[in-house]
Amino acid sequence: MSESFLLLRSFAWAASGTRAAAEFVHQMNSFIWCVFGKRGSGKTCEVKRRLIALLPEPVNIVIYDPLDEYREPFRTRGFQTARAYAEFRAIVNKSFAENRAYLRVIFSPNGADNASGDPVPEFERVAGQVKRWKRVIFLVEEADQFCNATRITPSLAWMINYGRHEEQSLIALSRRHSTLNRNLTAQASLITTFKQSEPRDIAVLEELGFDGDAVRNLKNWKFLEKTL
Repeated sequence: MSESFLLLRSFAWAASGTRAAAEFVHQMNSFIWCVFGKRGSGKTCEVKRRLIALLPEPVNIVIYDPLDEYREPFRTRGFQTARAYAEFRAIVNKSFAENRAYLRVIFSPNGADNASGDPVPEFERVAGQVKRWKRVIFLVEEADQFCNATRITPSLAWMINYGRHEEQSLIALSRRHSTLNRNLTAQASLITTFKQSEPRDIAVLEELGFDGDAVRNLKNWKFLEKTL
């Protein structure tokens, strides 16, 4: 059994605590996990919980965190934090120079490299670095800023379509399913939804086999999940 399979099996186990959820990683060496939910519904806390379960695994992890929500509890668990691309690049270069077993970085942009107000160019520079690595999990908060119906950054598109060959995995969080690029959601291995109420979002989730009424009536911190 490959190390990558063991990694993904442990991820799925952490996801729901059931063997059924582990089946989606069978014979796979990467995953795409999409998480949806209204603000305050609990999606970020749930992702943190599952990510903590993966920390013992020897895998690179990069968190793109525009709202600065991940420094705690990960700062005390071996993650370094970068606030600008130059700082991020320096951490990466030092890690490779020191031949570290794996890299753990949280990138929380401070706006210094974003005079235009458009976060996409800076994100693409970070994603361009990440896509060069093997065996990496790239977590993207507010993913619809970079992967929506009208545009998707080149590096993110490459990871979605070809990242499995490099054992690259994506975790994408967004408030609504309908705002994410269909290329991403169509390739998802696992979809988790917290409460949704917009008819368009409910309709798409129903197409995937979710119970629309159950999604509408979810309480905060509760979610439904399907492997695809």
